This record gives sequence, structure tokens and C-alpha cells, in this order.
Amino acid sequence: MLLQVKEAKRTIKSPQVEKYSPDHDEKFWCYCCMLEMQKHVTDCNISVLYGGLLEHMSTPEHRTNTHKFWWDNKADPKLRNKFIVTEEETERFKSEVSKALEHFEEKEDVFIKQVKEQHRLEVLQSLSEVCFPGNLQAYPYLSICLFDEKKIGNVICDFSNSIAN
Repeated sequence: MLLQVKEAKRTIKSPQVEKYSPDHDEKFWCYCCMLEMQKHVTDCNISVLYGGLLEHMSTPEHRTNTHKFWWDNKADPKLRNKFIVTEEETERFKSEVSKALEHFEEKEDVFIKQVKEQHRLEVLQSLSEVCFPGNLQAYPYLSICLFDEKKIGNVICDFSNSIAN
């Protein structure tokens, strides 16, 4: 348990926010409280790693149970505070999680835009191959109209007025 606690406390300064994975439903056993808790906090879309563990370790109940556990088991008092998250650490974690979530959402927005643009280009390429097979050599401006965003934005050209003869 000490290794998990150390890893969790490291994330206070730089929380890890990730896209949800079934692995994020992992639980941990708190020996001090005799409870099974969620290790991570998740909303089934995104997860804050070790958020559940840190949240639990910051509760007054956990603090009381940790002191009792140390007393009952004659454990090394120097280690006790390693298993408790202070109010200051909790506030720092909340602040850092807020920043990490914002950064994660920005990265996701950029990724979504890239995927949409790639899909749009693939659709336009398919349209040019299906609708204008062989015409691209005879009418090279078709490919310019289909693929040059600066000239047409997201609109496919209307060729009815531009084709002579």
C-alpha cells in the first residue's frame, strides 16, 4: 500500500488526466479504514488517476482510522503521516486537477478538429474520384475547387457557370 500512496502523492503536483479505460475502475483496500475504495476518479469519459485514493486519504474518517490503526498495530509513527493527505495538499490537488482537465480538453478539441478535417478531405477525395473520374486531367480546376479551402471554404464549387462550351 505504501507504493500506491507514494505514487498518489506524487500526482498532487501534476495530476494525470486520461481518456477513460476499464482499468480505471480499479479499487484499492485501505487497511486503516478496512474499506475497499475506487483508486481513480472517473465519469466514464475521462479519469483522474489516483483521485479516489487521494480523496479518501483526505477525509477526517481516514485520518481518525489511521491514527487508531497505528496505535493498535504499534506501527512506526514516522510513517503515519505518509498515509494522510492534508487540507493544503487537497487544495493543491484540486487546483492542479482543474488545470490538467483544461489542458486535456484543449488537446481533445485539437484532436477532434484534426479527425474531422481528415474525414472531410477523404470525402472530398472520394467525391472527386467518383463524380469526376477522368475529368480531373481535362479540368484541373476541379481539384483546386474541391481541395483549396482558401478559395471555397467548406463548400464544393458550383460548376454550372464555370464550364465553357
